[in-house]
Amino acid sequence: NASCSNNRGADSAYEPGSGSTIMSYGGVCEGQNIVDGSDGYFHSFSIQQITQFVTDANGGAQCGTHTPTPNGVPQVNAGPDATIPALTPFKLAGTATDPNGDALTYTWEQFDNGAAWTNGTVLPNTDLGSNPIIRSFPPGPANTRYVPAINNPAAAKGEALPTTNRTLKFRLTARDGKGGVGSDDVNIQVSAAAGPFLVTAPAAGTFWTPNSQQTVTWSVANTNQAPINCANVNIMASSDGGANFVMLKANTPNDGTEAVTAPGSGTNTIIMVACAGAGQIFYAISPQPGVRVCSPIFQDDHEDGAAGWTVGGPNNPPNGNYTRWALRTDGGFGGSSNYWFVPNGYNQSFTTLDSQQLTATSDNVSLSFVHKYRFLSYNANGVSINQIGKVQVNVNNGGWQDLAGYTASQDNYLETQIDLTGKVKNNDNFVVRFLRDNNGNGWMLDDTSGWSLDNVLVCASNP
Repeated sequence: NASCSNNRGADSAYEPGSGSTIMSYGGVCEGQNIVDGSDGYFHSFSIQQITQFVTDANGGAQCGTHTPTPNGVPQVNAGPDATIPALTPFKLAGTATDPNGDALTYTWEQFDNGAAWTNGTVLPNTDLGSNPIIRSFPPGPANTRYVPAINNPAAAKGEALPTTNRTLKFRLTARDGKGGVGSDDVNIQVSAAAGPFLVTAPAAGTFWTPNSQQTVTWSVANTNQAPINCANVNIMASSDGGANFVMLKANTPNDGTEAVTAPGSGTNTIIMVACAGAGQIFYAISPQPGVRVCSPIFQDDHEDGAAGWTVGGPNNPPNGNYTRWALRTDGGFGGSSNYWFVPNGYNQSFTTLDSQQLTATSDNVSLSFVHKYRFLSYNANGVSINQIGKVQVNVNNGGWQDLAGYTASQDNYLETQIDLTGKVKNNDNFVVRFLRDNNGNGWMLDDTSGWSLDNVLVCASNP
């Protein structure tokens, strides 16, 4: 759709930028390229031009000898028209049959030429309201297409999300590999009054334990109002990069939040979580990298009798030489939490019940924990200062290494998640400990309120 040395044909400019199909200027128009070189297949508009020429009684039909062929043309259905919110991914799906039973390949292509892109004014993937913003990809066996491709960021050239009130026309073309080509069109109406529809939780890098209860949240963004009118959504998960999805919760109200059950123990992988309009074509994917579903190596809610914990420090007190201050249910966390008083100057570390060390079961190990209350020190004027806590790991008795820092709140529970990948490898023995500050000091408590460390989890996955 761009102009390259004034070579743009207004009636055939159906590709964004300099294009990517064989009749485009792909890779040869600096500043307008969306690919490095053209792909060896015809765009559906080129096929339309060829068909019109060879069947025109005053054109190509006068040339050569016409020989009948038993090969039939594929019958294609691009599906019903739809309405989607702006700035939101969507999925195109169609069907096709071949009268000869031939295997078919498919292309989904935007079929709008619209306004020309002007170099130096806007980028090739800017939505002007009528121009092509979505590129063509080579034919393949899938009769569906995600826009943008799930493994392709939305900012990639040639796969822009629409931002304006407009109608996007798409053409589904089926090829039988024997000269038979069929196509069908579908219109997608975009409403700028809705969107972007986004998954807001789980966050990137979150990890879930198998079969645990988790909360998925999303931005409704007026998709429950006209003209979208999406009353319900489906929440799904994929462990293969979006090739296949399993249902976590079907037809739940489009209200922005839902509890789901994490995939089972057989997953042990990184998943993406999707929220899709039920009966609609638009969807959203959780922030990437995705959710790590993993099997526990060590799991302790730190409740009464948590024998997997020891206290370490300069005086090396015996195991258990610390006092459980209170056991209560706290509305800020919704679970039973232990508050511990640890003598100032001591560090907290944990071990398994039967060994002084944990053993990694894969190269991908993660740690999470919930914590509350402040870690304090005092400046020269006697004013308390919140300290940054620190987590360390000792692998194969090789000495303590810093993992990450974290802060705590007096009023709210906070969850910290730390990726140990690269620090801990499969079959390594290791111990993790929690320090109050970057100087390696132990805990100093705010008066006698104690501190809480809860839902400690170390787990492994195999992405």
